[in-house]
Amino acid sequence: YRNNVGKDTIMIGVGMGQSCKDFEVNRTTLKQCAEYFKPLIESEAGSKGFVFLPDEKPEVFVDFLRW
Repeated sequence: YRNNVGKDTIMIGVGMGQSCKDFEVNRTTLKQCAEYFKPLIESEAGSKGFVFLPDEKPEVFVDFLRW
């Protein structure tokens, strides 16, 4: 699945263990909505198409995406 991520999107892994969820998100939109994500997306991991947020809850990230 991660190999299918396009140049315009990035996978965000949120949570740990069995509660971990992956979200495919548009890079530009995410950077414009929250400065917090800009350095993550531009990091080495972000350039490979995947960023991991182990300390966040998937439910909270879903709320952020809906916002």
